[in-house]
Amino acid sequence: MLSHKIKLLSGVAAIGLVALLPTQANATAYGFAALDVNFVSFNVNVSGPGAAVTSGNFDSFSFVDAALTTNLNGNNLSSAGGPIVKTSAGSSLDQPIIGQGNTGSFVNNVYFPTPVPGAIPGAFAVADSHELNTTIFNSRTGHFGAEAGSQVGGSLAIASTVAGNTMTWGMNVTGASASTHFTPTVNWVREETALLSTTLAGESAKETLNFTISLQDAAGKTQTRTIINSNRSIGTNQSPLTFADTEITNGLPMNNLVVGETISFDFTSNGEYTLQFAFLASSQATSVPEPASLTLLGAGLIGLGMVARRRRRKTV
Repeated sequence: MLSHKIKLLSGVAAIGLVALLPTQANATAYGFAALDVNFVSFNVNVSGPGAAVTSGNFDSFSFVDAALTTNLNGNNLSSAGGPIVKTSAGSSLDQPIIGQGNTGSFVNNVYFPTPVPGAIPGAFAVADSHELNTTIFNSRTGHFGAEAGSQVGGSLAIASTVAGNTMTWGMNVTGASASTHFTPTVNWVREETALLSTTLAGESAKETLNFTISLQDAAGKTQTRTIINSNRSIGTNQSPLTFADTEITNGLPMNNLVVGETISFDFTSNGEYTLQFAFLASSQATSVPEPASLTLLGAGLIGLGMVARRRRRKTV
């Protein structure tokens, strides 16, 4: 009779624990950030008496494609061999996409269209980045980007992804003066998205998407243009909630924004100049056990405890 009861309690415990498995596949918290910048070019303009400023081409290069990382349910994964560093004109750098969980629909260097929250079943953490062409002097061939996506649900879990990169060029300027200005112009077309979503109370999600361009002269004077500075989050006390199409950039919705842009810098000094692009994408999603899952987990643990206690008594 005692043996029968032990088997029954073991069955209850097993049912309680196994019943958790389906709920862990229900994706509830979601964060995604992606940026793709194409047709990048750098052109030099001069103004003032004589317009005698000369710059030649870039004379130094330093491109860094940072290592990618993901974390899903406490399991860490990093890209092999990163960061990648190159110091030659026209270098192309590519960190192959890495991911955990259900990442079968993601393709290397293809960040759009962005998956809809919950459209991909189960949990995932994915990261990718590239700098496919760093030749931008009088040529609209520069191309770079990054993505970071996270989705979890039904369990205590955190998924986070990070991708951060820099592209740096150097050039020597002569003939500039207070009356003759060195005015380089950068052109590009960018597409970006930043989405967050939670469906259960107590969940959280956040994303970061940054893109800046800076130019520094030989005297250390720096002019910086912040193109994107998105850093949003959904706190545990705000869930459930969805952020989509809420941030406006250049009058257009942040989500799947496609826009062509131009910026100019104005300097009057000579010497070595440094141009740098810096960009970053990261996301995080944190989920919690559903109430039904907690009840089943409690029942399973209580059942296992009773089984162990009965067995100890039987042994004695």
